[in-house]
Amino acid sequence: MRWLRAQPVARGRPVILWGGSRGGEGALLIASYEPHLFDAVIASSPSAYSNGSFGPGSSLAVSGWSWNGKPLPIGAMIPVSRIRVPLLSATAVRTGSGRPHCRCHWS
Repeated sequence: MRWLRAQPVARGRPVILWGGSRGGEGALLIASYEPHLFDAVIASSPSAYSNGSFGPGSSLAVSGWSWNGKPLPIGAMIPVSRIRVPLLSATAVRTGSGRPHCRCHWS
C-alpha cells in the first residue's frame, strides 16, 4: 500500500478496496484485519463468514484464508465492526414475488 500511495497517479487520492463474491469476503477480511490501509471498502455479494477453500483438490474443511501465516477459523463471522472507513456492502436477493432487488448496507 505504501508503494501504491507513493505513485503520482494515486498521491492524495483515496484508496478503495473492492471485491465481489469470494473477493467480497476477502475484502471484508482484509479491511477487518488491516483497517488502516484503505479509505473505503466495497463488498459486492460477500459472505458474512470466513469460508473454507474451494476448487479442485481442496476441502471445505481447510481454511480458505490465513492471517500472519495462520489459518483463519472456518465459519467464523467476519469482524466487520473493526472496519473504520466507509463500507458499502450489497447483495442481490429475490423477494417473495420472485423479483430480484438489491439489499445494500452503507456505514
